[in-house]
Amino acid sequence: MDVISWLGAYFVKNEIYEKAMSYFQRASEIQPHEVKWQLMIASCHRRIGAYQDALNLYRSIHKKHPDNLECLNYLVRLTKELNLRDEYQEYSVKLSKVERAQNRMAAKSSVYTQEVNAAPSESPGSRAGGEVPTVRNLSQEQRSPISIGNVDPSQTVKHVSGGHKKDDDDWGDEELGDDMLPM
Repeated sequence: MDVISWLGAYFVKNEIYEKAMSYFQRASEIQPHEVKWQLMIASCHRRIGAYQDALNLYRSIHKKHPDNLECLNYLVRLTKELNLRDEYQEYSVKLSKVERAQNRMAAKSSVYTQEVNAAPSESPGSRAGGEVPTVRNLSQEQRSPISIGNVDPSQTVKHVSGGHKKDDDDWGDEELGDDMLPM
């Protein structure tokens, strides 16, 4: 799958969308339940100007995956560009509902995480004989890597950079087409 995915991305990067579509189609056959391959194919149709083919594929994807934000975003965009007012309105409403639902889920998840983190616990951090030392309850002096445990300073390893800057990558200054990547 990695090779097929890489080849598809390579052809997209080089703007050979018809060739990329064949690789994404193959990936879709191998992983039929993975929506990203169908989204990639639809995106290729859109990029070559085959808007009706792209729209039909996005409609098909939406039937199978009604909560997929990327699909809904493109349905809204395409129906607006193709002046399909009724569908544009329909997909805009659906997009708003899905975004609100996902925001509510994210908020609930955030509240749950905060509650779990704030809840007292009997494990890591407390014990019968007193509190287990953690980074949070150590003084600045105790946080030193030399003073935690019995670490011999001569045994520590210093990080040595390989001479690359953090932002260096193999892609240079080329735009990678983020809209082709799965969300």
